[in-house]
Amino acid sequence: MTRVNVDAIGATIKNIQGEAEVVLLVSMGSYVAFQDVIADIKARTDAEAVQVGSVVQRAVHLERQRDITVDPAYGIEQLETIAWTSISTAKSNPAPGLRTPHGLRDVLARWSAQEEETRDEDLFPIVYSDNVFVRLLDAFESLAVVSSESMQHQNFAEVARTFALMFDRLPEDQQRRAEDLILRILSALGEHVLTAELNTALSALIGTLTASARFETAAVVRAAQEALELSVGKLNSRSTRVPNKG
Repeated sequence: MTRVNVDAIGATIKNIQGEAEVVLLVSMGSYVAFQDVIADIKARTDAEAVQVGSVVQRAVHLERQRDITVDPAYGIEQLETIAWTSISTAKSNPAPGLRTPHGLRDVLARWSAQEEETRDEDLFPIVYSDNVFVRLLDAFESLAVVSSESMQHQNFAEVARTFALMFDRLPEDQQRRAEDLILRILSALGEHVLTAELNTALSALIGTLTASARFETAAVVRAAQEALELSVGKLNSRSTRVPNKG
């Protein structure tokens, strides 16, 4: 899906003078295959539902190529692809890889600071799930994963640093997603050497989580950091760097 004409759908619902609601099941950039359901239509009568449904079908534009000018998630995906290739052993080039989380952190900061003001007259009975913020957090998760393949500790540290700096500035629902993300990427931490940079980033993340009263998550991160600290001063391989506690 590359575009959706919300005004056309809203005008149709207003014109039928009935109670109707459109729940869009696809987001900008979503892949839609033949006969996929793109929306649920709720109306008082079948005739009104068919009328609204025909407008929705025309209002949702499907194209073969995503449009970065109206699809920010596509831009995030492109940056993630560049970083993945650079960070992985395909190129093993940490410089471009680091620039991506730097840029994505700036986007995260700007979007977190935005406050939307919507007037009642601008509201339509249309439900749309915007996945772009979630897609942005997913990109950080992917970069942490690929850093474990190439042992680029700098990039894992940058992901940890991002959430140390940004966690308390995220909306509440995105804080929950960030917590889940942090817990999931910890399993990749054992592939890394606990460099001073990585250690500092993890300590900062623990401090932020503690200050935000996310004590359980902070404790889990601290436990992972302590397990990796046991490798300092010892000769280890990837398989033996973090002790197996059974």
